[in-house]
Amino acid sequence: MRLTWVAGIAVICCVIVSGCRRDGQADTTTTKQSNSQAAAMTEETFETEIRNYKGVALVDFWAPWCGPCNAMSPVVNALAGEMNGMAKVVKVNVDKNKNLSQEFQITGIPCFVLMRDGKEIGRRSGGCPKEELKMWIESASKSASR
Repeated sequence: MRLTWVAGIAVICCVIVSGCRRDGQADTTTTKQSNSQAAAMTEETFETEIRNYKGVALVDFWAPWCGPCNAMSPVVNALAGEMNGMAKVVKVNVDKNKNLSQEFQITGIPCFVLMRDGKEIGRRSGGCPKEELKMWIESASKSASR
């Protein structure tokens, strides 16, 4: 009985995190793949790519061991493609970029920091629907163009 319960939980986790069917195969009908990827930033590239960027940027602070971060990764990558031209979408691995994590006082991940012209204008922690992040970015982009 216990093994069946554990197997059931494993299937549910698989469906939630990676969008696969009960048989373990990718569910291509519900998972929308994006050809774009959010650019990976390092402490060295962050200065030129984000701080000196004129416009709106969404920075995803994440770690590879973080389940919610991995669940949000397809959303962030999809936004990178959809926001092309409206906003830059990038990812910062907190384990590899500890100075940036400390500078931005990241205490929980995933943490999404919205920036305009190199300055933070807002942040959100935890997972959220793609449309919610998209509206947040679009709102910042519209207010920047006024």
